[in-house]
Amino acid sequence: AVPLRAQQEGHEHTPAEAAAELAKARRRFSPELEKIKALAGRWEGTTFRASQGTSPAAVTYEVTAAGSAVIEKLFPGTAGEMTTVYHDDSSGRLVATHYCNAANQPRLRLKESDGERLYFVLSPDSDIKADLEGHAHELTLRIGPDGSLVHDWLNHYLGKAGQKRNFTLTRGK
Repeated sequence: AVPLRAQQEGHEHTPAEAAAELAKARRRFSPELEKIKALAGRWEGTTFRASQGTSPAAVTYEVTAAGSAVIEKLFPGTAGEMTTVYHDDSSGRLVATHYCNAANQPRLRLKESDGERLYFVLSPDSDIKADLEGHAHELTLRIGPDGSLVHDWLNHYLGKAGQKRNFTLTRGK
């Protein structure tokens, strides 16, 4: 995505022109958000966590807000449901806010992207006490050319890396 130049100092526009440029820029989405949007639908497979073993899992993706955001639901419709909302920030970089069943909302920022892999880390502007709260600290999404989707979540507890959770998924029927 292109940075929103209408917000930069020294950029000469009338307010109406700046508003029109900003609205147009908001519709230019990052390639990484486009990849997430392509996941729309239901995904099924398994999840693994060392303390819990392997169990069935489902994940859904819904494109919303005129294509500017994607709502991901882990374990949809269950007591363990968690939601992550992906969108581009005003600089055009993909971010994700994870609404966790730990009752916190870590904000993750895309750090690396290399085709099939999107790697997110906790953003410094997350409104959590990362040194005290258990939270999602890292997320790697791998979107395979074979139609597979893998999530690797790394949680932190008391400021240190803790348990990993893996999801291995294929598109549902």
